[in-house]
Amino acid sequence: MAQNDIDDVLDQLRRIKRGGDLSSVKVDQIETLEMEIRFFRIFSKYNHFLLPNSIVKITKKARRIVKMLHSVYDGIPDEFKTNLNVERLESHLLEFIDGDTSLRHNYVLNVSDLLEYMDCLDKNLNDVRMCTNGHMFLWINRFIKQLKTIQKKMRFLRYLYVSEINENVDHEKLQGLKIRIQFMADNVGKLWFFFWVYEDENDKDEDVNDILSKPPYLLFLVVIVELEMQKIFLGELETSKFSQSRTFSDRKLPKGFSYNLCKLLVYLSNEKLKNFLANVTGRNIDVEIEFLLLFLGDVPNHVINGKKLNKFLVNIGVLVGDILCVTQMLLSGSTIKEDAIKIDLSPMQILEKIEDLKAQVGTCYKSLKFTPSHEFPMVGGLSFLHSLLRKLNEMLKSETGFNFMMKPHIGILEKEISSLASVFRDGEKVKREHKILEDSWKHIINLAYEAELAIDFILSQCNTLWHSFCSLPAIIKEITHINVEVTQMRPVNLAQMPCCAVEPFKHLQTRYRNPVNDKEIVGFGNDTKNMIQYLVGGTNELDVLPIVGMGGQGKTTIARKVFNNKDDILADKLRKKLMQKRYLIVLDDIWDGMAWDVLRLSFPNVGNGSRIVVTTRLEKVGEHVMHHIDPYTLPFLPPDESRKLLHKKVFQQEGCPPELQHLSREIAERCKGLPLVIGLVAGIIKRNKMEASWWNEVKNSLLSYLGESEGYSLLTMQLSYDNLPDYVKPCLLYMGMFPEDEGIPVTKLISLWIAEGASLLLGEEQRRKVYTGSEGLQPSHWKESRVSFNYSNKISKFASPGSETRKPFHPHLRSLITTNEAECTLFHQISKLRLLKVLDLSSHKVRVLSSATFQPLIHLKYLAVETTQFDFYPESHLPNLETLKSFSNHMLIPSIFWKMKNLRHVDMKSAEYDLEEDMWGVFEESSKLENLRILRGVVIKTGDVERVHVLIRRCPNLQELDISFWDDNDSPEICPELESLMQLQTLYLSFDIHLVLSGLHLPSNLKKLGLKCIPIESVISVIAGLPNLEYLQLWNAVKSKEWFLRDVMFHKLKFLKLVDLSISRLDASEESFPLLETLVVLGCHYLKEVPLIFADIPTLKQIRLSSCASKSLKASAVRIKEEVEDIEGCDRVDITIIPSK
Repeated sequence: MAQNDIDDVLDQLRRIKRGGDLSSVKVDQIETLEMEIRFFRIFSKYNHFLLPNSIVKITKKARRIVKMLHSVYDGIPDEFKTNLNVERLESHLLEFIDGDTSLRHNYVLNVSDLLEYMDCLDKNLNDVRMCTNGHMFLWINRFIKQLKTIQKKMRFLRYLYVSEINENVDHEKLQGLKIRIQFMADNVGKLWFFFWVYEDENDKDEDVNDILSKPPYLLFLVVIVELEMQKIFLGELETSKFSQSRTFSDRKLPKGFSYNLCKLLVYLSNEKLKNFLANVTGRNIDVEIEFLLLFLGDVPNHVINGKKLNKFLVNIGVLVGDILCVTQMLLSGSTIKEDAIKIDLSPMQILEKIEDLKAQVGTCYKSLKFTPSHEFPMVGGLSFLHSLLRKLNEMLKSETGFNFMMKPHIGILEKEISSLASVFRDGEKVKREHKILEDSWKHIINLAYEAELAIDFILSQCNTLWHSFCSLPAIIKEITHINVEVTQMRPVNLAQMPCCAVEPFKHLQTRYRNPVNDKEIVGFGNDTKNMIQYLVGGTNELDVLPIVGMGGQGKTTIARKVFNNKDDILADKLRKKLMQKRYLIVLDDIWDGMAWDVLRLSFPNVGNGSRIVVTTRLEKVGEHVMHHIDPYTLPFLPPDESRKLLHKKVFQQEGCPPELQHLSREIAERCKGLPLVIGLVAGIIKRNKMEASWWNEVKNSLLSYLGESEGYSLLTMQLSYDNLPDYVKPCLLYMGMFPEDEGIPVTKLISLWIAEGASLLLGEEQRRKVYTGSEGLQPSHWKESRVSFNYSNKISKFASPGSETRKPFHPHLRSLITTNEAECTLFHQISKLRLLKVLDLSSHKVRVLSSATFQPLIHLKYLAVETTQFDFYPESHLPNLETLKSFSNHMLIPSIFWKMKNLRHVDMKSAEYDLEEDMWGVFEESSKLENLRILRGVVIKTGDVERVHVLIRRCPNLQELDISFWDDNDSPEICPELESLMQLQTLYLSFDIHLVLSGLHLPSNLKKLGLKCIPIESVISVIAGLPNLEYLQLWNAVKSKEWFLRDVMFHKLKFLKLVDLSISRLDASEESFPLLETLVVLGCHYLKEVPLIFADIPTLKQIRLSSCASKSLKASAVRIKEEVEDIEGCDRVDITIIPSK
């Protein structure tokens, strides 16, 4: 559009106002039209800085100007109409509206255009003020004052450029200044543009409060220009009066300068350099931006502050301006070589300047001394070294971010630790063989932990400068020194040192042991008979038999033997009398009388000979609980019975070889008659049970550990623990995070181990079922780095174990697990725990929770929360998270979820996933979650059933999937197609009750299947045809009254669970379930019986009936048990009946 035509119209409108007899309303209309035209003039010509969608807003304004022209034209005197070329302007506006106008994005202005551009912006200031009138802006007066300051400074900068610089300095040296000025002007233009298009009712592109914060950022950009001008005046214009004036003298930087430096750096990295990271220049600059952000995020601090900080910020301001210029060169397509010559600037120079800045920072920290802050335990030390090495190797492979920035340190650290790990490859053995190295070993492990802490603090941007320039270099220096000492020491001093203790085992057999049974119990024959006599005879009053003995002496074992002695009259009598309220209760391991005083109220004394057995280590407790029978103090096992028990534990059914009899007798004697000690020692021996030399080592170790002292059980446990493989010990210790005597879910424990980096003690099949971690568990500073506690509303701080004073959560905390159900108020503290790997707050339900709460926790691998509403924000996607459990109401998971590459286990109560991009055929290989193994709580609406295929593509390696299909009145029929999930082993499908199942396609490897509200009659052959199916749960999944399975065979099914089925009859043959072991019936109130044919299933072990009202159903289960006993003569089938609550 011709700018002259716009100027002519503006001149005519000014004449009309001056010469016409116009009403105030008409004058206001003309002034508004003038303002609109002025804005249109600048943004139709200078739109290079606007986003692509801004052309729509400008076009909308052009239409509005056309309407305003007609409105104003109709109301002015005729003598002025002839001079106002409305038609010509309208024609230009319509051409703009109808034309294919595009923005010149990232366009670089020449000098004359740049100066004219600044003049236009200057003139528009009054229009901006006019735009603000009538809007309810906060602090409007202050805002206008700031705009005037910006206007004044821009006028002065323009004046200096025109009068002092432009004609006196080679233009090629001014390219960097020109880019800075245009960037400053563009940001002013963006603010002006916002006010032009802003409309109260609908058209808000940015929040008003955010706009009001723009002036400080614009003033910051003014300073960036001033710093470049200062360099030019001092370097090229030394004789200018401004070179020596106060204009460029050292001064205090404006408030928020550091914050705005960060803001600009983030903008350059995210918006400008993101498309150039494949370019070496772009990648290098991006890494250096990370360092500058690191620095700015950690100052001021006790080392860098005041004038020293001001000097650093000035230097960084110059550097940021240089980065802006190089970024603009990349965007404009210029070759770096060409423009480097023109503006005397190259990326290499920027990198050199930043390296010089790092050296200056290092000098500030050089005088400070690093002192290790912790004494870490040696548990799992070697495993931790290997874990740290894997972590360092991954960091060395990284090309971006802090990992790349720390490469020099990381490279040295990896080399030194790798060397030391090879020396101490068998850490425990080396320490015992060569006592001279034990102190070095402890020092190495401590320093390795300190190094990991320093690295993790740097990655989480907490005390980054201290750790980057002080602690980490000092740690590396000390590790290098130890490595030199150990290398020099080993060949000279270590060759002839004798071995004096048991060698740790390199491998631990992976198998599961049953609890102690009667066949493994040796001794206590007479004691058992005596106790049974006490229990059978005596008074008819309620009586208590206390069993007293030290830890490991066998109190629990003998109590179990008395309770389970099925061959004795007592068990039979008690079983029969139980229905008449005669009972036998065993209370194991009572430690104080108060516990008994609470429990005894639950045991009525009805004079029928009921008995209670209590085991305790404390005689005073035994005396406190006794009624009529004196406490029974257990004797120790005699030597012969000790030896027999040792033989049973080591050789099971085999006999002890004659050549080992003497050694076994000596070891049994040293166990002092304590069954627990015998069991622990046997566990050590049997791994090399046929080697006499091994028995001798164990015997000598017993003497070394136990000597002649008391406390055999605890010390033998220590011996047994010390002989565990190095990587197993932390796994065992981690179980201390759970409350005593509380059940620990296996899958949860494994997930926690993995989050901590445990090397799991699972066989290959279990590894495939769950998943394994890649790092070694790190038991650093157990007392304060891993905390499990009951939270009270009365405290917001905690006392760490062993501490008498309360203090805030330790900043080095790695795991935090809460266990009670009190209301949780500790979320405000969590963001400070930057090193957390495990956070389990699922015992506390909160109303609303945001993922932004956890944004600083970049090391978090395990997160479990329970909340009514969990807002999942894209910017806080927790990059290292592996396990996510959110027990909240229905959630919509954003697309950023598919960028969480480390996810392995996701457990939601109910969640829909954003798959819109894939629904339009846009699928990126990078959006696959290759590591995801468990996904629970997926919701798919029937109208979006195609999302199932998208989900499968996104999660190709799932082993467990829980998915629900909801009816949205779009499609009543559904046919899930999941056969492509070839690794899937566990599947739970839930359907809306209104849906019709038209088909079902399942993967052949499926082992466990749960179906809810699915009419399976039509697909039962598909389910039965699964060749590996072992577990089947049906929940309200049979709609007919009778379920016919005579012609159906579940070839490998071991577990069948029927929940709330409406059937009254189950018709099956003995061939329907040839390998069935367990049948569970829950609810199913109409089912009359379990078919007697189940007695012919040779593998059946258990029938469990829970909340079943039918008496005939219970009777049929008993009849099956009796049928098996009559035919086979054994009690093979166990019947459990749990009544309704």
